Amino acid sequence: MTTSHHDLETVRRLAGRMAALRPTTPEEIALLAFMAGTLYGLGRAVELRFDDARMTPDIPKAPSELRDTFAANAGGSAPPDAWLSGFYFDSAIMRISALRERVNKYLGTKPDVAQKVHNVVNKLKHDVDADIAVGWSIRFADVLKAAEDLCGLLEKAITATY
Repeated sequence: MTTSHHDLETVRRLAGRMAALRPTTPEEIALLAFMAGTLYGLGRAVELRFDDARMTPDIPKAPSELRDTFAANAGGSAPPDAWLSGFYFDSAIMRISALRERVNKYLGTKPDVAQKVHNVVNKLKHDVDADIAVGWSIRFADVLKAAEDLCGLLEKAITATY
């Protein structure tokens, strides 16, 4: 399923909630800065029409897309939008996984949010093939929910002014 305008509205709503927070410590600033990058990545993925079909790449076509991406990079131009949407999505999930750990460490709680995202990121970090051939069991909606849950934790952790 391709992301929608509704997804972009959700990301923007979350950014608005985060903008209301008033961090006062280096830890709070760092946590909020990481969420800013997460939401930026999700927003850009939506704007570039991220499609859940990218979770199971077309293995025969993938080398061609990679060549196009490298050629664009070598020529100083932007890579194809489909690849770029995946890049922003991957950036967001890696940030969500790290932020999950950081927020829980800061709050002294156990990680109970974003488990699906964390599992995929561990495969990205540790499995040579990153489960590309079998595909990931995660969808954009799962990632957006994880970001929303983390925003809720940040709101608990950082003083808000509404």
